Amino acid sequence: MNTAINPAAQKVLEEAFIDRPIAAQLGIDAADLGGAVKLAQTRLAEGRDLEAFQMFCGLVLIDPSHMDFQIGLAESALAAGAPEMALQSAALVISSHPDWPQGYFLSGRACLALGDTAAAAEDFADAITHAGTSRPEIAAQAQRLLALCQS
Repeated sequence: MNTAINPAAQKVLEEAFIDRPIAAQLGIDAADLGGAVKLAQTRLAEGRDLEAFQMFCGLVLIDPSHMDFQIGLAESALAAGAPEMALQSAALVISSHPDWPQGYFLSGRACLALGDTAAAAEDFADAITHAGTSRPEIAAQAQRLLALCQS
């Protein structure tokens, strides 16, 4: 079976899915999707994890560069029992915004769920460092989980 992609088809696919997010192709601004984000967050808060996960997957498909979508996907993936997906989204948040504590915190939670306590501890320590005094809730949660990793 030949799996090579025709160069012309590859160019079309790259333009359609990499160079221009679906949101741009459809003329949708990320701000237009605020209601969908709130609904997905509500589903997550209600414990309807799989529904929230599906909604955030759709939002990420529409605009993978939107960090609130990636953070929501990571949180809902963790809640739905998909730590591998959460780790991927957290890694994207970290690479895009290395000074944000959320990415490290989510990565640590995903690593902990995957049984990698050493990596989780490193991520929680980074989350604490980046949270500083601006995000005390993340720092406190990361500190609690870091202590769990070290016990």
